[in-house]
Amino acid sequence: MTITRKTRSPIRRRYPEDSDEIARRACEEGGVPLGVPADELEPTLRERIAERGLVAAIVSDARDWCRGRWWIPRVPVILFFSYLWLQHASEPTYRSIFQGLNLGIHELGHFVFGFGDIPAALGGSLLQCLAPLGAMAMFARQRDYFAISFGLGWLATNYFELATYVGDAVKKQLPLVTPGGGEPIHDWNYILGNYGWLRHTESVAGLHTFLGHTCMVACLSLGGWIAWTMIRTGVKPGTTTRTARTGR
Repeated sequence: MTITRKTRSPIRRRYPEDSDEIARRACEEGGVPLGVPADELEPTLRERIAERGLVAAIVSDARDWCRGRWWIPRVPVILFFSYLWLQHASEPTYRSIFQGLNLGIHELGHFVFGFGDIPAALGGSLLQCLAPLGAMAMFARQRDYFAISFGLGWLATNYFELATYVGDAVKKQLPLVTPGGGEPIHDWNYILGNYGWLRHTESVAGLHTFLGHTCMVACLSLGGWIAWTMIRTGVKPGTTTRTARTGR
């Protein structure tokens, strides 16, 4: 006769029968609410736009985003772009810390849009302006409103640099670079000359300068408003970030 002996594994794993209940108790003991009732959830930006309109919805969403965030790290950024603005306004040939980045993107644009002579020549200037716009689109999707103001400042530096480049289309005194080797070509001398617009060089350069000032005003206005809103809705001592944002 064979006797079968039932053995028990020395290691026995136990799984909670009700993990939700355990999580709820842990949150209550730690003073952290497990969830927010559905009627207390903040409306999405799309819902606000449908209810209040585009501008009012964005302003309301930006205020909610500022609530409970720290304003102090943003102030040096605002001061930095203020300094850049003064430098660009007083010295047209000024080159900021963004010059290397802008130049690299500019040269890449010649290859990205290299499907024709005019697109290739214009592609450098086009891409170095599209890059900040793409960054701002990404920041908008992330609801990072202060980063959007940073993107506006970055775009302004591109316009200021292009204003100098366009203004040199006739005299061609600026040093030129070419990543592919060979004789460098002045993009804007080629573009304006191809259409017989060299006599409008100053006007085109002035347009870029105007766009640079406009973007810088928008940068400082938006950044300053966001920092001020953070100050007004900042976290008080002894208040958690979540409490400051939900009001509970």
